[in-house]
Amino acid sequence: ESGSIETIFTNPQQMLTRSFTQSIFGKNIPKSIQDKLKNKPAAQIVYRLVFCGQVAREPLISKCIHEQGVFLNIISGFLDHIGSTQLGIMLVTVPNDGVYIDKTESFFKKNGVEIQHLGYID
Repeated sequence: ESGSIETIFTNPQQMLTRSFTQSIFGKNIPKSIQDKLKNKPAAQIVYRLVFCGQVAREPLISKCIHEQGVFLNIISGFLDHIGSTQLGIMLVTVPNDGVYIDKTESFFKKNGVEIQHLGYID
């Protein structure tokens, strides 16, 4: 695998790298949340947000809430450094409403944050 740390962690190409990054990203899902996650729609959508590099230094959670009017709740997260690059991973919930879903997904994608839908919780 070659490329910047941001590229490797947000878009790994090799199976080994994908396995490694998934093992890191999977570790931040607390058991209490894993036990509640559902595949079928419920009141809240659970997203994993991956902030890598410069975007990890930006107040994007606050901006999303303020600019988009999204009720976003942080349920888990961590921030670390890989070399000189910051890497942050957060689990957030958003009301299961089409307007909130569209605003949340487009905001984070537009701002360079990897966003992944993990499931639903009540």
